[in-house]
Amino acid sequence: MEFHQFTRLPLELQTQIWEEYTPSDPAMHVFDVCFPSLDDEKRAEQAFKDSEAKQEVVDKYKKQVFFDRFESDHGAFDPSVYRITTSSRLINRAAYEITRNIEAKQENNTIHLPGRAQKITIPTSDVLMLRFREYPVDHTELATETLLCPPPIGEMLQSQWSTEMAAALQRAKRIAIDVTETWATGLYGEMGFEEITFFASTIQKGLEVLYLVDDCAGRCKGCEREDVKAGGLQKRDQLWKDLNEDDETRPGDIVRAVSRRYVEVFDLEGLGWTEHPTYMFARIIGAAIRSQQRDEDKGKFQGVRVLVVEDE
Repeated sequence: MEFHQFTRLPLELQTQIWEEYTPSDPAMHVFDVCFPSLDDEKRAEQAFKDSEAKQEVVDKYKKQVFFDRFESDHGAFDPSVYRITTSSRLINRAAYEITRNIEAKQENNTIHLPGRAQKITIPTSDVLMLRFREYPVDHTELATETLLCPPPIGEMLQSQWSTEMAAALQRAKRIAIDVTETWATGLYGEMGFEEITFFASTIQKGLEVLYLVDDCAGRCKGCEREDVKAGGLQKRDQLWKDLNEDDETRPGDIVRAVSRRYVEVFDLEGLGWTEHPTYMFARIIGAAIRSQQRDEDKGKFQGVRVLVVEDE
């Protein structure tokens, strides 16, 4: 039912109604991570394609790691909720004031997109997903792609991070990466222990949860797991128990996004992770984050959790 007099209500009441009908589940926000590559500087150049920034600014960021919005050469869909929130601000002044009032009540993080001269504000209770590379179109291309370049996380760690990106990661409480970001074959091999623990040191500040997103489960024919569904993976198995230390009665997390949702699963063997290349990564980075958190952060980390994607 439409309420055409909504905008005539007092702003405080509009805000209360908006908050009441806004889902309480955390939201997903995906950002590309641009960094100097052994291949070229195409991704950084793409980020500044329409920028009016001075050339010396562009050149500075080409040598650094920084955020940009989700971009795809293959038409991949960006499920980020921040884009909907940003669009809602433009509807009218009332919508702008409502979203501003809601943000004022939250603890927020600021994501700088220097190539677009934008600052995106997201709640720290939401999930910041880091996207290091365009995913292979299908699994048959993975071996070829990773043979030609090292794991993207490892390559990124060799570069200087922009001040804005480092600050955003230190404020982030929930971070996600796709499991394929940890894959490598051929010439370079898997990420080593030192690389994983180094990566842990860059994200451990105040971190509560690290999500690993298995985008293939229930959706991909390339790895023969198109019949795997989150609903059938809710029983905690030994792989999960070896990975986590939290309450076994805790309900699974659900992260909302545009046209999909991310659902936590617990039966990792049923997910096909018995010999999955990401499982050892999860074990190492989980232990590293726990050991690296100090002082007021000690004990904040709740664990590495696995999400599968459900299209809506």
